[in-house]
Amino acid sequence: MHGHNYQVAVELEGEALDSYGLLCDFVRVKSAIRRVCEELDTRTLVPAESSELELGEEGDGVVVVYRDRRYVFPARDVLVLPLLNTSIELLARWFWQQLLPAVGGSPVTLLAVSVAETAGQSCWYRAPVPGAARDADAELGGWLG
Repeated sequence: MHGHNYQVAVELEGEALDSYGLLCDFVRVKSAIRRVCEELDTRTLVPAESSELELGEEGDGVVVVYRDRRYVFPARDVLVLPLLNTSIELLARWFWQQLLPAVGGSPVTLLAVSVAETAGQSCWYRAPVPGAARDADAELGGWLG
């Protein structure tokens, strides 16, 4: 068992702007980032899909068994994630999935999330936003061109 103080960075990309000249509602995106960070903050992250761990409940605790070691954590301090491992690679992709609804319906075409566990050790997960508009010139008459 060990801990990290993760740092998260988010990048948004798009080829068009909305009718207000903005790529997206940054208040909504920042709110989503804060919500996800608060959900993870000061919690023991447990990967639910790990074949190396056995998970269970004991009273108001979460039991985690790894080989010959058994840990019991207060349930309020644990976040069980649908991941194979709590690597920064998988955390970046999970975080991306959590933020996707915040950019839906905007001109954002690419969402990228970085998770760092120490200075110089980070991973980016970048992927297109499903269903995003991709024709900026049509919307802005070539203004961005």
